[in-house]
Amino acid sequence: MYFVFICCLLSIFFAWLESKCGFKGGLKFGFILVTLVSVFRYGYGCDYFSYIDKFYDATRYEIKTFLSLDQDIREPGWSLLMKFFEPVGPYVFFAFLAIVTSSIYYKFIKKNVRKEDYWLAIS
Repeated sequence: MYFVFICCLLSIFFAWLESKCGFKGGLKFGFILVTLVSVFRYGYGCDYFSYIDKFYDATRYEIKTFLSLDQDIREPGWSLLMKFFEPVGPYVFFAFLAIVTSSIYYKFIKKNVRKEDYWLAIS
């Protein structure tokens, strides 16, 4: 818990350095730090292991089951995405999601937020 808190503070600090002191790449470095924490987290949060169970539950179906929109599958698109990641496992799936999500946030902030407010946007 302390490690995550410190990494978040460092990310805010690096974004602040870019917005106030001209430290080039501070926002990017902050997002890389947050992304690495997200990628390498294990067991963090009360629901982490339930997502692992959901991954294995979704991957037990055949792909044609997802495409037929069977009543047993509550989220067919999400389950199909997990099925594509079945060969590499749930941890790579979660890492992929963390990287994609962080990239989207980074690009959105870089495009739509004033440089002076980077530190606020990353927090």
